Amino acid sequence: MRFSHRPVPSQCPIASGEVILLHELADMELGRAVRVVGRVIDFIPGEKKAIIEMDGCHVVIITDIMVIDGSFGDHSLFTFIGEVCSYQPDPGTKCLRPRIALKVDGLNLQLYKIAIQERRKFYPIRPLDLRPK
Repeated sequence: MRFSHRPVPSQCPIASGEVILLHELADMELGRAVRVVGRVIDFIPGEKKAIIEMDGCHVVIITDIMVIDGSFGDHSLFTFIGEVCSYQPDPGTKCLRPRIALKVDGLNLQLYKIAIQERRKFYPIRPLDLRPK
C-alpha cells in the first residue's frame, strides 16, 4: 500500500478562533469561535466552571469539554480557544466554553496587545457568517 505525502485539506467544521481581547467577548455573537488570554482567578471543579480576568474584565469559563495543558486553577495565565455561549443562570451574560486551555505564564501581555492591534490592520475582526457551507 502506498501513502501520499500531499497534505489533505481539512474537512473539520471547527473554527480555529478569532483572536480577541477578553473585554471584546461581550460583543461577540453566540457560537463564535474565539481565542482569549486570561488569568484564572477562581476554579470550581464541582460546577465545571472557572472565572478568568484580564484588565479588570471577568468572564466565566465553562470547563465541561476543555482539554487542559498544564495545571489549572493556580492563578496562571492561559490562552483559551472555544465558543462564546450564554451563561445559564443569567442568559444575558456571555461566557466562554473552551475546547482547549494552554498555559502561557511568562507571556508579555503589553507586547501581546500590540501584536493583536497590528494584526488587525491586516486581518480585521470578521462578522459571523451563518450561511451553510
